[in-house]
Amino acid sequence: MVAYLSLQISERMLLKTGKFRERLVYVFEKGEREHEVRQAIADYESRYPKNNSLRSLDFLPKHTTYCSRVTSLPGQCKALYLQH
Repeated sequence: MVAYLSLQISERMLLKTGKFRERLVYVFEKGEREHEVRQAIADYESRYPKNNSLRSLDFLPKHTTYCSRVTSLPGQCKALYLQH
C-alpha cells in the first residue's frame, strides 16, 4: 500500500509540474517492504510501458540518513511508551 501511494504521489507531482517525461529514480530503504515496492513498480511498468526507460528503482541500506528520520519516529514513540 505504501509503495502504491508513493508512486501515485510522485507521478502526480511530475505530471502537475510538467516533468512527467523526465527520468526519475525511486529510492527506498532495503527491508521488509522491498517485495511490495517491486510489485508496485512492476504494476506501474505494465500500465505505462512508455515510461519504463524513464523510471528506475534502487534500495539503500537502512542506515541512510535521509530515510532515518522517517523510521526513527516510530522507534522514539516506542521508547517513550516503554518509559511510562
